[in-house]
Amino acid sequence: MILTMLALAAAIQRTPATEEERSAAMETYFACLAKAADENDDNRSDAMTIGLIIAPYCRSGRELVAQVWARGYKRDRVRVWFLQDLEDRAPQDAAAMVVARRQARGVN
Repeated sequence: MILTMLALAAAIQRTPATEEERSAAMETYFACLAKAADENDDNRSDAMTIGLIIAPYCRSGRELVAQVWARGYKRDRVRVWFLQDLEDRAPQDAAAMVVARRQARGVN
């Protein structure tokens, strides 16, 4: 019985995330970036400067994305790799969101 439960638990952990789960995780991350951009953008500084300021605000969103996208892999290092990739490009992602939010507000 215990071996059956352990095998079931292992199988559940290895089930890859669905496309809907991956999309939801990305939407959560981007919503965080959008909120941080709206709250911190002075509309004068360049987008990268604001991006560097707001990128740390959304670390939990990046952790969620890495966790969801890495689900289904046997090794935790895959999650760590995904997270490192997201961390490396977080300022650029944040700067891109600043630009997108400025465009949505009609600010150049």
